[in-house]
Amino acid sequence: MQRFFFYIKYLKRSYFFLLFSFIFPLHSYAITLSEVITLALKNDYQLQNKHYLLESSKSTHKSQYSLFIPSVSAGYTYNYRAPQNRPSYSSNTLNITGQMNLFNGMQDFYTFKKSKTNIKMQENNLDSNRNDIVLNTKLTYIKILENKQALKIAQDSIRLLETQLNQATQFYMHGISDKSAALSVEVNLANAKIQLTQVQLDLNYNLDILQKLSGQLIVAESMEEVLVQESISYDKNQLLERIYQNNPQMQTLRLIMEQNNFDKKIAQAKYYPQLNFNASKYWYLTGANTSLINTGLQSQVRIDATWNLFDSYSAFFDSQSVKINALALNSQIIDLRKDIETEVQNLLNSLSVAKDQLNYAKLALTQAEENYRIVSNRYKQNIANYIELLNAELLLTNAKGSLVTARYGIATNVARIEYLENQQF
Repeated sequence: MQRFFFYIKYLKRSYFFLLFSFIFPLHSYAITLSEVITLALKNDYQLQNKHYLLESSKSTHKSQYSLFIPSVSAGYTYNYRAPQNRPSYSSNTLNITGQMNLFNGMQDFYTFKKSKTNIKMQENNLDSNRNDIVLNTKLTYIKILENKQALKIAQDSIRLLETQLNQATQFYMHGISDKSAALSVEVNLANAKIQLTQVQLDLNYNLDILQKLSGQLIVAESMEEVLVQESISYDKNQLLERIYQNNPQMQTLRLIMEQNNFDKKIAQAKYYPQLNFNASKYWYLTGANTSLINTGLQSQVRIDATWNLFDSYSAFFDSQSVKINALALNSQIIDLRKDIETEVQNLLNSLSVAKDQLNYAKLALTQAEENYRIVSNRYKQNIANYIELLNAELLLTNAKGSLVTARYGIATNVARIEYLENQQF
């Protein structure tokens, strides 16, 4: 009986694990940054929303073709009349009417062109949203890699301190050193374990963010390293030109300016005359109370010309509003260019500092490793004291941490620069 219940419990656990794996697929195999970005792009619902808006704008653009196509309508009219001194009568009328605009100051043409910019606007919004997702995924991925290295450094530090604690305890038991040496190492070991806990917490937090972005569980051990271009450099002027050309925010303002130019032309077109072509064919039917008898046929073709002489300055104020909007947009573009230039300069400075720190950290790590080896051997021979050994271990740990921070600092700055360039892969 106990074996039966054990078997049932085992099946429940297996079922739960399979269900959990189906809902949240676990990536235990190696996964790259590009693959995670692809998962994040597929998982984001905002992108789906932007896709729908893009399709809607395309349909709206197609509807604008009606501005250049004649409209045809059919109608029916029932008419009852009771004139004085005459008998009342009723009639039925069937008609087909066609209408086409011949000229309206090119308003239809500019309206059609403006609808194209709406498609470009939605495409740019989609691209901007995609660019945001790529940046967030890159930064989170890089942060996890940095957390992994920090975790390894903390674990190495704990192992070194445990070895030191064992040596200090042996020295104390044999009367070679006093108890304070072992106590000092124990305090440093406790601090190292606290640091390890904090690093593990940061790692789990960033893994949770990556899971929400990608929609899948990803273990840190399966994440492949990113290629850190340690010697990368940028020409500021060329970089700014690429950003001004490709940045989604700049593109948005350019498209709004383009729409504003079309609005200006549409407003100016209100001063031009309008020509409309109309054609109608009527069938007059009498005797509707008894039977329908076709008694007449009348057709007409006409061209209507109208010219706006006075519309309470509506067209004038529309034109003025568009001109003022153009000035405001120019100011926004200038401000955005200044903001981008400032941000680029900060990123380039930060990148330069990270590269210098990486070079210094490599040298410091080599020296710290050699220093720790020497001090450790001297401590084993009871030549150096425990304070020198603890300082050597601290220098070694700090050198490793500085190297990791500088290395992934380069990757982070490059990712932010690529974001400004709209370089997603």
